[in-house]
Amino acid sequence: MKWSYEWLKQYLKTDFTPEEIADKLNAVGLEVEDLENPVLPIAAKIVECVPHENSDHLHVLKVDDGTGVLRQVVCGAPNARVGLVSALAIPGCKIGDMVIQSGKLRGVLSDGMMCSGKELGINDDHSGIIELDEKQEKIGEPISALNGLSSAILETSITPNRPDYLSVRGIALDLSAAGVGEFVDEKVVELKDVKGERKVNLIASDMCPTYRFCEIHGIKNTPSNKTIQSRLLSAGINPKNAAVDATNYICYDLAQPMHCFDADEIVGDITVRMAKPQEKFTDLFGKEYELCDKDLVITDDAGILALAGVVGGARASTSDKTTNIILESAYFNPVTVRKSAKR
Repeated sequence: MKWSYEWLKQYLKTDFTPEEIADKLNAVGLEVEDLENPVLPIAAKIVECVPHENSDHLHVLKVDDGTGVLRQVVCGAPNARVGLVSALAIPGCKIGDMVIQSGKLRGVLSDGMMCSGKELGINDDHSGIIELDEKQEKIGEPISALNGLSSAILETSITPNRPDYLSVRGIALDLSAAGVGEFVDEKVVELKDVKGERKVNLIASDMCPTYRFCEIHGIKNTPSNKTIQSRLLSAGINPKNAAVDATNYICYDLAQPMHCFDADEIVGDITVRMAKPQEKFTDLFGKEYELCDKDLVITDDAGILALAGVVGGARASTSDKTTNIILESAYFNPVTVRKSAKR
C-alpha cells in the first residue's frame, strides 16, 4: 500500500519526519518497503525551438528552468514552440513507471522531458505537451496542478492479520498508540439530497450478507480538488473525476471499497445474484468476460452492472456528464471474490 506523508498528517498530529515515521512503523510491525521523496515536474519556458538534424519530427529545445542556465531537451510534441510554458521532468523525476534520465536521442543530448497532461496524470490529453498559463506558474517551481503533491511517499507491505493497515486512518491510529503523535478524528458529515426510491434484492445473501447504497442527485462531476488528486497520485492512482475519485479515496482512507454507478443508466432495482453459466459481461475497460455460476454479480433489470468486488461494468459507469449517482458499499464473500478475480 502506498500513501503520502501529508495524507497521514491529516489524522496524526506529529513532528516526526517521514524517515522517523518509517523507523517507527518498522518497529511496531508494519514493514516499510520504500520511502520516496519525489522530484516533481516543474514549470519551464521554451526560449528556443529548432528542428532535430537527424529526425523529421523531433525538435531540440532550450528551456528556462529557473536555474539561470538554459537546459537542452529533445521533444517530439507537435505543439512545442518558443514562448510556451510547459511541464519539465528533470532527471530523477518519475513519470508513470519511468524515471527520467539524461541521454542522447538520435545523437543529441536531452537533459529531461517535456510532459503531456496524460503523462502527468492530470488529464487524458496525449496529443502534445501540456500548455500552462504563464501567469499562474513560477518558472523552476513544481507546476500549480501538482501543488500539494506529497514531499514523501511511503510504501508498506500488509500482512493478513492487520487489515487496519489498509487505511491511512488505521495507520495513523496505530502510530498514535505507539507514541508518535495525537490521533485526529474527523467529524461525520450527513449526505443531503439522497434519494431512496430503488430497492436492492439480495438473492445471493450467503455471498453478500450486506449491501448498502445511496442515490445522490444533482452532482457536478468535475475534476476533484488538488488535495484529492495529489493524494490519489501518491497512492499510484490517476484521478478521473469527482465521483470515481471519491470511491478510490475512501478505499485508501477508510479501507472500505466502494463503487459508483451512473443512476440514470440503471434500469429498475439492483439485484445481487450469482451469474448464469456463459453469461457475458463487459467491464469498464471494454474487456468482455464469459462468467460461470460461481461468479457473484450486481445487476439491474437490463443485465450485469458489475462483477462483485472485482471490477465495474461499462454500462452505468460514470462520465463527465453524469449528474445522478449511486454509491455502493457492500460486504462480498472474500473467497468468492478471490476466485472470480483469478478466473
